[in-house]
Amino acid sequence: MKKIFILLIAVYTLQGCLNAETKHRTATLSHQDKVYYYLKEELKAGYSHGDERQTMEMDRAYFSVVGEELRQYFKKSGFKFLDKEAFKHKVTKLFKLNEKSYIKESNRDYIDTISLPFSMDMLTFLPDKGLLTFPYKMPEIVDYVKKYPELVVFEERANEAYKKSGNIEQRVSWNVIHKDYTQYTRDNRDYILSLNKYLLNDDFTQRTWLVENSYTLMYDLYASGYKEDIGLLKALLKEGIRDKHKNLEWYGVSAESIEYLLVIPKKVEGHYMVREEAFVHLTELMAEEKEKLSKLPIRRSKDGKLILTYSSHYMSALKYFTKRFKKIEAYKPVVTYIEKFLKRIK
Repeated sequence: MKKIFILLIAVYTLQGCLNAETKHRTATLSHQDKVYYYLKEELKAGYSHGDERQTMEMDRAYFSVVGEELRQYFKKSGFKFLDKEAFKHKVTKLFKLNEKSYIKESNRDYIDTISLPFSMDMLTFLPDKGLLTFPYKMPEIVDYVKKYPELVVFEERANEAYKKSGNIEQRVSWNVIHKDYTQYTRDNRDYILSLNKYLLNDDFTQRTWLVENSYTLMYDLYASGYKEDIGLLKALLKEGIRDKHKNLEWYGVSAESIEYLLVIPKKVEGHYMVREEAFVHLTELMAEEKEKLSKLPIRRSKDGKLILTYSSHYMSALKYFTKRFKKIEAYKPVVTYIEKFLKRIK
């Protein structure tokens, strides 16, 4: 045990020395030179698949450079930056943080993560830059192929040297693993921009795109108690049931997640209760769906019989949940409500 402890101290000491050396090297560099430095270091370290040990530390100095790169991109897109105090007020309200938690979250020295995390707990506060981000690596937001073509050659040589060294792990170039690399980096920047506009600027026009492209994050946001956007629940129901629904199989969205949108998670006198606003939205969505389907041309089979074109995804989903809930005693009030709801809307 003592040997392990001494080894850990040695590892952390070495890591601290490397961090100090990196900070010393980059301290006097311009922003663009820092970007170039970190890009080169990341390409030397190699593309991470998430199952390999990350060799490039993503510390506060690293994220300051990432944040500045994003900030410059945001400036071109009409983003309204908040000052430090307004940013703090907004973030603490959004994520229900106290003073101590906010300081801890916005001053994390080190983040160890895989390449593309999309869970809320990986959200990083950068109050100095006035934005929120995820732990993106430099090659995920900067198109080095277009901006620094010489780094493509550097990466190829690094990969060749890696192979010759006898390592059996696969080394893949960032611009190869992502087929349209330019679009990939642009999409990452646009995603963070859209999320910041939505959360910090209350720009709810970003809702549809975010729900369609990052359903899990928006679902987690709603589940955490976010209530600023009154249209979020309806958007989640629409995407979760209609657009992800086929023969009662769920693509990317679990039945349990839709269940949460319909049912209040807290038991009342031992029973679960319905989330009534969800059913208001379902009525609206069914009417919208019926209106769209009613405009489709009437189809007939070869023998002249009409072919039914209206089949509500929402209706079949509710029938599915009625069967599912009937098996659980605590869901009795929910089942009764859904059955009455189905009769009412026919």
